[in-house]
Amino acid sequence: MHIVTSRVLANFEADGIDVAIRHGLGRWKGLRADRIAAVRLIPVCSKALLRGRPRPTRAKDLAALPLLLDAQRRDWALWFQALGVHPIPKEALIGPSLDDQMLLIQAAASGQGVALASEVLARPELARRSLVRAIDLDWPQEFAYWLVYPAANAHQPKFAAIRQWLSTQSEPAAAMVQTRPKG
Repeated sequence: MHIVTSRVLANFEADGIDVAIRHGLGRWKGLRADRIAAVRLIPVCSKALLRGRPRPTRAKDLAALPLLLDAQRRDWALWFQALGVHPIPKEALIGPSLDDQMLLIQAAASGQGVALASEVLARPELARRSLVRAIDLDWPQEFAYWLVYPAANAHQPKFAAIRQWLSTQSEPAAAMVQTRPKG
C-alpha cells in the first residue's frame, strides 16, 4: 500500500490513484463515496467578537461576521450550502485562511473571527470560556470523511476489502460506514 497525503483532490485516472479519502457531502460526479467517519464542526468565536453585535440566530447571519477559513476555503461554502443559504455571500468567503484546526481555534479565541472548528478540538477552549459557540447550528450530519473511488470500479474485490477493513477498525467507525451512490 502506498499512502500519499495531499490537500489536492485526487485525479483517479491521471494520477493512477485507486482510492482517496475526501471531506465533504459525499457527492462527487462519477465517484462512489463510502462514509467512513463523521466530524462535527461547530462555529466558534471569542465572546469579545460578539460584544455589541446582535447574536446570530440564522446561518446567513454569520456572513456579517469575519469568518476564518480553512486552507481550501471550502468549509464555510459547504456549510452555508447545506443549511440552505443561497446565494452564499461572497464577502463570507474572503478572509484569512489557515491550514490547521488548532490555528483556526487559536485565531477564533483571540477575536480574529468565527471558525468552523472540530467540536472535539475546541472542547478545552469552550470549557475555559475563551471560545463560545457563535450560533447553535451544528455542521450537518452529511458532512463526513468519505472513501472515494470511481463508481465504475466498485465491483472490484479490492474496494470491498478496503471497505471491510475500515469497518472493522473501530465499533463507532463500523456504524458510520455507509455507501452513497455516484451523484
